[in-house]
Amino acid sequence: MLSWWKKYENTLVGDIANIVVGFLIAVIVYNGLILLLGTQTPLVSVFSGSMEHDYFDTQTGYHTGPLFLGVSLDNYWVSYGKWYEENGIQKDDFNEWVATDGFKKGDMLLVVGAETLDIGDIIVFDSGRFNYPIIHRIVEVTDVGYKTKGDHNSQEDPWVIQKEKIYGKAAFVIPMAGWVKVIFSDIVGLV
Repeated sequence: MLSWWKKYENTLVGDIANIVVGFLIAVIVYNGLILLLGTQTPLVSVFSGSMEHDYFDTQTGYHTGPLFLGVSLDNYWVSYGKWYEENGIQKDDFNEWVATDGFKKGDMLLVVGAETLDIGDIIVFDSGRFNYPIIHRIVEVTDVGYKTKGDHNSQEDPWVIQKEKIYGKAAFVIPMAGWVKVIFSDIVGLV
């Protein structure tokens, strides 16, 4: 069927054509996700550890957790639950949310546009302080916007995010799928 392609298959021209076709497919798929999911940022790589879940092991004196997976909610709650409880959020509430086991640097999030946002939603937003989007959990809804907190952070963020600064909310986590972007960004100094 594509017999004419055989003469280009293992040549520089063939390699360039394959790269161009691969790039075009990626652009089409990404733009399809933009339309389908209702956000300009349907896939977001995680660049920090602010949403990681570990816990303080009182026997060893170290923060611990599996290398690629978050720790159980029970173990996480031992170290971080006090802040949530003091702010009216119980472990049972937390257990109903997306990514109750957190996520790590190098993971990727599938992000969807959202008309309504609630406490517990993980949002991707422009804080106005950094040249990259922030990925944190909503911990309070106010009249002027949303207060957020990284699950690994000891306090809530010092800002209130208005709706127009939000790109979308996390639908689910794809473990380790964001490492290519993280490494590339580190090499060229984008973050």
